[in-house]
Amino acid sequence: MVGSRSYALMAVLSVVWGGAFVAIRRADFELSSVNLTLLRWVIVSGVFLALYPFIIKPKAKLRAHDLPRLLVVATSSVVVYHLSLNFSEKIVDAS
Repeated sequence: MVGSRSYALMAVLSVVWGGAFVAIRRADFELSSVNLTLLRWVIVSGVFLALYPFIIKPKAKLRAHDLPRLLVVATSSVVVYHLSLNFSEKIVDAS
C-alpha cells in the first residue's frame, strides 16, 4: 500500500524535475551546451557524493579491471545524452 511518505516524495520529485526544465531553459541563454553539461554534472556529482554513504549499499566490490568499461559506459550514456539535451534545448521550442 502506498503511504503518505511516498506521495510526499513523488511531489518533491515532481517539483524538482519540473524546475529543472525551467532552469535549463534559463541557463541556455547564458551558457553554451558544453558549459551547461559540465555545470549540471558537477552539481549532480556533488549531491550524489553527499548522499552516497546513506543510500548505496554495494553488493560487490569494484575491481580495477572493471573501471575502463565503467568509464566508457558512463561517458557515452551520460555525457552524450546531456550534450544532446542541452544542444536541442537551444534549437527546439518547448511547445
